[in-house]
Amino acid sequence: MPVSILTQHQDNNRSGANLGETLLTPDVVAGPGFGRKGSYPIPDAIPGSGGAQVYAQPLYVPGVRINGRTFNVLYVATMHNHVYAFDADGGTTAPLWSSGQLAPPVRLPDARIGGGSAYHDIANEIGIISTPVISPGHNAIYVVTFSKSGSTYSHDLHALDLTTGRELFGGPRRIDAPPGGSDFRSEWENQRAALTLANDTIYVPFASYNDQGDYHGWVLGFSASTLQPLPRGFEVTPDGSQGGIWQAGQGLAVDNQGNLYAMTGNGSFRAGGGDLSDCVVKLGPDLLVRDWFSPFNTADLGARDLDLGSGGVLLLPGTNLLVGGGKEGKLYVLDRDHLGRFNPAGDTQIVQSFQATMPRSDHPELRTAPMSSGYHHIHGSPVYWDGPAEPAIYLWGEADYLRRFDFHAGTGRFDPTPADSSQNGPGLYGQPHNTPPASMPGAMLTLSANGDRAGTGIVWASHPYAGDANHAVVRGILRAYDASNLGRELWNSARDPGDVFAFAKFVPPTVASGNVYLATFSGEINVYSTSGHSV
Repeated sequence: MPVSILTQHQDNNRSGANLGETLLTPDVVAGPGFGRKGSYPIPDAIPGSGGAQVYAQPLYVPGVRINGRTFNVLYVATMHNHVYAFDADGGTTAPLWSSGQLAPPVRLPDARIGGGSAYHDIANEIGIISTPVISPGHNAIYVVTFSKSGSTYSHDLHALDLTTGRELFGGPRRIDAPPGGSDFRSEWENQRAALTLANDTIYVPFASYNDQGDYHGWVLGFSASTLQPLPRGFEVTPDGSQGGIWQAGQGLAVDNQGNLYAMTGNGSFRAGGGDLSDCVVKLGPDLLVRDWFSPFNTADLGARDLDLGSGGVLLLPGTNLLVGGGKEGKLYVLDRDHLGRFNPAGDTQIVQSFQATMPRSDHPELRTAPMSSGYHHIHGSPVYWDGPAEPAIYLWGEADYLRRFDFHAGTGRFDPTPADSSQNGPGLYGQPHNTPPASMPGAMLTLSANGDRAGTGIVWASHPYAGDANHAVVRGILRAYDASNLGRELWNSARDPGDVFAFAKFVPPTVASGNVYLATFSGEINVYSTSGHSV
């Protein structure tokens, strides 16, 4: 049975790894038959905009019964507030079903969104911006829309039938903060981080648009079977402001006890607890705070806009550890039972921390750049593979190389020196091999392999071909590397001169059953496979 991909970055560990991929191997991808085989056009493209944008990672469910036939289905949510179900095997490029427009999206520029005309982080419109989550047990895909009707802005949680796209459980459910919390104003709240399903609850995180307005970071919960809200939510800064949870689109991580883990952004912080900006936070299923950690230099991070919350949490399988990092480019390794809270004298109370992206001294053109210039940031989280050698994580920071860090089970620590790097391989775009791509936000990664078998691991990386995707729509490139030898680039989409697409910011590739599905800002989902597949 093919592996399902029901949530962002594959699972609630946020490992980013599909370990049931038997068709795509390094030798197959490096062979002459692999490449772009077609695309699924998104029917709701805005005239003159260059096509509907997809910020949500496509999800995949095998064996879905639709209109009397069984399909492997690719689910796609768009910024135009549509959800589509496609035949993932390319029998037709027309949708198997469409939800229709669930709500009118917010067209940009908008004077009340992110500073109005000065807001360039998102182009055209805002609708469904987070990755949905799927519950096979409830036969539902859950999405959050952002909409504007007259002068009223709103976020709404929808549960759609996997087989028809129809609303379930009396939805949609209007989202608001629980009684007793700060004001929740949808025009200030960006629902960017992926939805999370755990404890039969849909958890919905919130951040901001360009740090505008008196916003607060939130995690709110809703019953997966009724859409009823939990009696309480988690407010990051109840006595202050800001502290958004955006994580470059990554979802919350969840352990086996149902506890949730998030990384928060810049804002108010109190060393005694309460306001928890620039923190790793552990929440119980009821959204009460169980523990937290903030770096010793948290005040400096906030002052320089080097928020921890640009990254997300990866739970290391088989351990009681988590790892994550943010704009400083440093990875923190924490004990999930004792996160460490705050030590102003240094982070000596935690398991480990180390600089994981390129040190500025090794990056000549950045030696004189301000610390907030952004060429060392981590966006999202690493991906993990317990392969034929030691367990390892893979990370591609902003304007850096793809790097592998090995985890030593005997010591419970990572070797802070990269075990491998794409720096050892061919140059990018014809540049010398020691020149990294000068691009923001770095690469969004997915790993595919057949379990831990040697010769099966591939790291898939989507990133800008060149340039800064923060405030502009730029050309993208998809790359594949041998996970056991990052100096071996197997393939990249730029080898086909006709494969030109707009990069989908913060969206990892989806790999399933011999196909790679790539969201774009070009009004289509690209499909890459061997010569046996076409769409």
